[in-house]
Amino acid sequence: MVKRIKFGDLKIQKLNRVALPNSLLENLGLKPSDDVELFLDIEDNEIIIKKLKRRKNEK
Repeated sequence: MVKRIKFGDLKIQKLNRVALPNSLLENLGLKPSDDVELFLDIEDNEIIIKKLKRRKNEK
């Protein structure tokens, strides 16, 4: 079962950007300049964002 939390409706901005709500970033533990992975679920037509885990030898 997939759990979902809606963080509002967003609009695609110029240059194809989407501004993510601060509450979403806080829930994911993301900060400016953090690296993420972006996936497209082609079966459900959904975008998935995951925080990249830092390797031990990276700062």
